[in-house]
Amino acid sequence: MSTITDLLILTPLVPEGPDPIDAVNAWCVEHAAGQSFGELSTDGAGGHKVFTNRVFACAGNYFPLTEFLEAFASNAFGWSAYDAAGTICIVDHEHADEVRAVRPDGERMHGKWGELAGWHR
Repeated sequence: MSTITDLLILTPLVPEGPDPIDAVNAWCVEHAAGQSFGELSTDGAGGHKVFTNRVFACAGNYFPLTEFLEAFASNAFGWSAYDAAGTICIVDHEHADEVRAVRPDGERMHGKWGELAGWHR
């Protein structure tokens, strides 16, 4: 049986400079057997919707979570200081009782889904 980890990254709509998601996916190719984050669209949401952030998702299968979160929390992917303040990675691991959240500035939180509400700025 595989171990599934759901990962979401919310980040500002227009990055300042190179897109850090490209660096995230390059890391995934090298360290996570080519698994990558794909951008979610509003096409299937019904009606006209607009996200206020870009939303990326990855359903990792044996994903190297510890290494990824260390890279993410140390801003190894290059978010600008402005964009880092509005960026968060949310992790729901199938064998964990709590959800984890990490920012590129190193700030971390864990808890039940309801406890994380409002933490994303």
